[in-house]
Amino acid sequence: MRPIMCGGSRSGPALGRGGAGREGRDGGQHDRWGRRVRIRKHAWYWGTVQGVGFRYTARSLAGGAEVTGLVKNLSDGRVELVAEGEEAEVDRFLAEVAEAMRGYISRADVRVEPATGEFGGFGVAMEGW
Repeated sequence: MRPIMCGGSRSGPALGRGGAGREGRDGGQHDRWGRRVRIRKHAWYWGTVQGVGFRYTARSLAGGAEVTGLVKNLSDGRVELVAEGEEAEVDRFLAEVAEAMRGYISRADVRVEPATGEFGGFGVAMEGW
């Protein structure tokens, strides 16, 4: 069952004073009501990233992480990846992807966005979103 969101904004759930989350007893970020704060990181990878198992490596690594999202090839040769979860978990997952594919990635651009909760798991997209 999903918690009811109160006092949120377009940029995500309402956070404590100054807009920053508070660290909970478990070390994760929490909003002022004690709920864990989820984030979304949207990444694009350049290099020899298609045809080398990038998407399936990301999906496999996601199985060991508490993240949801999607990875797909783009027509210009890049790979696009979206991951949502607690910040530390998303960061760990993206670091594992970067480490596993380090010989193929020449550049990465990662942006933080508000989590949408649109994904039920982590998948590989063949086309579209």
